[in-house]
Amino acid sequence: MLSEEEKKEMLMDAMSRKRLMDFRRMEESKFNSFIVNGKVDAGKVIKFISEFNKFTGHKKRKFRKIEGEFKL
Repeated sequence: MLSEEEKKEMLMDAMSRKRLMDFRRMEESKFNSFIVNGKVDAGKVIKFISEFNKFTGHKKRKFRKIEGEFKL
């Protein structure tokens, strides 16, 4: 259990400018491996989902064509 002093210290740290800048720096440097040239690469998404299914042990389903416009 945290003391009132520890809680106050953590709250002050969370609201500090340094902490805000740390989180901004992390946000700016994050990488999305599904984005290529500013667009989602469907092939990379499908490969990830297929590999994830292998990892979790799910049975492979028969392919169904999806039609329409979708946004990820």
